[in-house]
Amino acid sequence: LYNQAFNSVSPVLMGSGLMEQASTPGKNYHVPIPPLALGDTVTEIDGNEWPASFIQSSEVTGTTLKRGPKGLQMTEDDLLEDRIGMVNANVEAMGRAKRLFSDKLGAAALEAGLTATGHDNQVIFSQTHSRDPIAGASTQSNSHSLALTPDNLLTVLQGFQTLVAENGDPIFAGGQKPEFTLIHPVALSTDAEKVVDRMMITDAVGSVTNITYKRVKTVCLPQLTDASRWYVAVNNLARKPILRVVFKEMTDVKLGPESDLWKSKQLMKLYSYEKTHYRLVDWRLIATSKP
Repeated sequence: LYNQAFNSVSPVLMGSGLMEQASTPGKNYHVPIPPLALGDTVTEIDGNEWPASFIQSSEVTGTTLKRGPKGLQMTEDDLLEDRIGMVNANVEAMGRAKRLFSDKLGAAALEAGLTATGHDNQVIFSQTHSRDPIAGASTQSNSHSLALTPDNLLTVLQGFQTLVAENGDPIFAGGQKPEFTLIHPVALSTDAEKVVDRMMITDAVGSVTNITYKRVKTVCLPQLTDASRWYVAVNNLARKPILRVVFKEMTDVKLGPESDLWKSKQLMKLYSYEKTHYRLVDWRLIATSKP
């Protein structure tokens, strides 16, 4: 039952390309942030050495934590007296919780972006990000106060198109088109469907062509707790928007009839845990909005 429940659901963040995984040799991790440009145009006379360097834009650091879904503890009497399938139901719930744990912590990482600081020492969702995270420069924004409508979604998408890299070059140039995903809570599912999946919509002047029809992919993330906040992520830059730093992969612990716990207290305990950290890495990969 546990395995059946585990395989009956699929985590959406990893499956949709919004989350990447990085291993770390210790619980304290260091993740470099790749630059989006190398430097200004060089003008040099013949005979001189051409200037070159390896540029690291910035980095994030942190510590992985031992975390997992809540476990299940049972006595011998619980097993003997179960007449309505409560033990089976709990075992199935554990399987689903384990499978979807990355979505739960990924959603928490998105919402933590409202208070956590990024590699430029600004809150990850901010209107005052520096263009160059090392030297500082003009500011750029990835935080909006807009409801989910076609016009407002287009405004957020165009914000990515105006981003410039460390040297002032546009991030998206030369025909490269950004690939976007709209991430929304369950409460905005109908709005998301209207904005993305309907070719024609109705506005003040009548039936018109939807300017954001099929412009983005959509991901409904039920673990999001804010019913009116939505996110847009770009998928085709150097990193994915959500990073899962792994020191130890999810591990099952089963203390059954052969365990000391059973022999001393007649208790069985089942639980799973991992040593990880989930976080947003580069603010240039994601934006948020809430009316």
